[in-house]
Amino acid sequence: MKKIKLEDLLSRKMTEGFQSKEVYVKGLGGEITIVKQPLPTVLRLMDDIKQDDMTLSAVMDSMVQLIYNCVPLFKNKELQAKYECAEPTDVVYKVLNDSVEDITTIGEAILAMYGINNPVEELKKVIKRDRELSMFRYYIRKGHNISSLLGLTATEKAFYIACFELDLEDIERSIHGKEY
Repeated sequence: MKKIKLEDLLSRKMTEGFQSKEVYVKGLGGEITIVKQPLPTVLRLMDDIKQDDMTLSAVMDSMVQLIYNCVPLFKNKELQAKYECAEPTDVVYKVLNDSVEDITTIGEAILAMYGINNPVEELKKVIKRDRELSMFRYYIRKGHNISSLLGLTATEKAFYIACFELDLEDIERSIHGKEY
């Protein structure tokens, strides 16, 4: 194995321009360009995601912020105006139709540029630990979109969680041959 010397590092060329790659987004039916940003920016967002007390909305907001920073198309003011975005990052949710799958696909592609793989496993751990996040997962599978669930009032969330838990109890009873 070659030992690296100062001269080797000094003679090495810096990567010219921006590093970018194309990512296929199922919901858009085509590819978008992602551009690599400085590592500290990405690490700050990943630190936010790895906190144990993170809510699903905070995890999604961090992922959307990362996508917004790395996809030049989303910074277009005309696009943001067309989609009536209150905040610039809202364009990510709106263009992707609140698709958790597409947000995850783009987020994973961005993180792979830094050698950070499989943030989905981190998200799964967060979801499994949290009752509210489990409820969100349940209702997303039933056809609700993430934006409507994130916008629930505390009373509405309590109702949805109660319904979710009753459904789980019903499933458990049916598995064990008991009647409802």
